Amino acid sequence: MKFGEYLEECIKKRGIPVGTAASQIGINRGNLYSVFSGKRKISEKSLSRLVSFLELSNTETEKLYNKYFELEYGKNEFKRVRCIFDILNKMPDYYEAQKPDVASVNDFKNLSGEEEILAAADYIIANSSGEITSNYSCRLEKLDDLFFYYVQKEGFRFRHLVYLPFDLKGTQDLENLFSCVRFMQERCFPYLVEVSSLKANTLVYPYFIVSEKYVMVFDEASGTVIESESFAETFLGKINGMFFEKAERVGDVPGDILEIKDLYNKSFVPGSDFRFEFGSYPCVAPYGDKKFFSDIAVDSMPEDLKNELVNICYDHYQRMLLNVDIVHILAYDAIDKMIEKRVVDELPGDYCKLMNEEQVLHFLQIILEKIKEDKVFILDERCFHISDNLFIEINSVFFTLSGTDLSDENFMIPQSFYAVIHNKMLISAFRNFFDYILRSQKTLPKEVAIGHLENRIAQMKAKVENNKNKPL
Repeated sequence: MKFGEYLEECIKKRGIPVGTAASQIGINRGNLYSVFSGKRKISEKSLSRLVSFLELSNTETEKLYNKYFELEYGKNEFKRVRCIFDILNKMPDYYEAQKPDVASVNDFKNLSGEEEILAAADYIIANSSGEITSNYSCRLEKLDDLFFYYVQKEGFRFRHLVYLPFDLKGTQDLENLFSCVRFMQERCFPYLVEVSSLKANTLVYPYFIVSEKYVMVFDEASGTVIESESFAETFLGKINGMFFEKAERVGDVPGDILEIKDLYNKSFVPGSDFRFEFGSYPCVAPYGDKKFFSDIAVDSMPEDLKNELVNICYDHYQRMLLNVDIVHILAYDAIDKMIEKRVVDELPGDYCKLMNEEQVLHFLQIILEKIKEDKVFILDERCFHISDNLFIEINSVFFTLSGTDLSDENFMIPQSFYAVIHNKMLISAFRNFFDYILRSQKTLPKEVAIGHLENRIAQMKAKVENNKNKPL
């Protein structure tokens, strides 16, 4: 059922005359019938009025908006956008994996069925003392959980190639991409490879697992295990030559970003006209003043170099704020994380904690002004929930996934995972995803967001004044 047909159904379901519904949005009855038939479009403002007038349920509203944006973006593109939305919304579930129970396999020569494949993989990994290389599909969820269980074990090394088809059929590429996130949090950084460059037809099966003496090739239904150190070495050599030379690293442990110049480099995107930021904690660098940049610069730097870098960073962000359209979407509790734990993007824990209460208050006031200017939005967690340790940033030519391990009180490592994606199709999907979040009303109304910030600012002001009055 298309958008117009479903809108007509919603109106008729409530027994409301079409003319009455049309008058609510300032059009005549005939024009609304044209919307029903798909000959005429309806504005989002008019759609919002109708949703309120009809008193649609949350489910009906979600379905109606989805059909509206499917019409807006096109079916294939909106399918990708919905995939991003759905996967991000269930991200917390990805962190609950435990080692699955598997049956033993007596014959490692020929495998049949998922359980035998899983058991063989478990055996190979358990009997490996070195590094495992694999390109399993995230569609094999039990195998994905098995690998995650071992990745969490200290000393186990795991290299994983992530296949991204980048075709027009659906969302397998996005699912594969997001299957990596929890591995990246455990400091296991996969590699992105487009399927077109894999030459996968040279393999009997599309997936493989290689250890020091085992090679298993398999698909979702069957496989073969070869126990041979020489064969494993040769096989891995071919894998390295064929795949890893062409692979783009998904994640990497960022280097020491304590020097302020790195903040400058990280944010600089030649030719960018927009920048979206989305996550459970704010990026404060664009809101910083010279004092803030000076406070977080490395103390061991020579004073003249330190001052020069502070000036470079400050001047850069001033230009960026003038020339780049920045929209920041924050989780509801992002402000509390900044106040209580100093959890912000781009800075490691010990340096975030150098932010004093006056600086935090300064940032809160700037964020409040940005909300009023429609540059910062607060997520409505009844409609959408973002994982606690995920930050997404999209520019003209790439987007990044990064995160902070909030379970570590010091969170000394600035990002527990960090991915840079350049594929144009994914950039388009993510750009439309941000557009969808805003336009489908997944964020709080402006007046509610303003009230939320004003309340925190009042509390912070009282705390600052109280500390000033404390005896030395």
